[in-house]
Amino acid sequence: MAFTANELSIKERILVELKRRFEVQVKGAPAADPYTLEWGTVQREPLGDQRRKEHELAILDRSEDPVLEIQNYHVLLDVELEYSSQLPAGDDPSTWNANVQAQISRKLHEDIFMTEGGVDSGGDILALSVTERNSDWVVDDENDRRIEGFKNITIMFKRKIADPRDRVG
Repeated sequence: MAFTANELSIKERILVELKRRFEVQVKGAPAADPYTLEWGTVQREPLGDQRRKEHELAILDRSEDPVLEIQNYHVLLDVELEYSSQLPAGDDPSTWNANVQAQISRKLHEDIFMTEGGVDSGGDILALSVTERNSDWVVDDENDRRIEGFKNITIMFKRKIADPRDRVG
């Protein structure tokens, strides 16, 4: 696949793809193995205190650790996925949180290479891997009907030293 240079860095293109991936998640699809929730909000800033949607997700890039190799950087990008989710009637917080975490993991691992536009799009492969590191959560309101948490992930990619827009490999 030929790389077409644009003004976005590889890091930014990965974050845009990550956001797109969660925005297109549809509850009840695919029919053979449906997702159990749909993100009402997906944004690249902290969620803040006002919860307006049933399920909300924030994608926050925390740090970038480039390691010098011959003529390129091998980069580890740390990203925090912050979420807030309303519990369905009849579910307990722990079980629902396990479900939300599983939905996030499943979406991440559908395409660990962060193919731009999705795995079937023919787009550029932006990353070498996605690794889940740790997570935590709490029950957020006095009625135990909303959970909030995070999942930290590391996305590994390569880029040229002289041009952060140009991927390697």
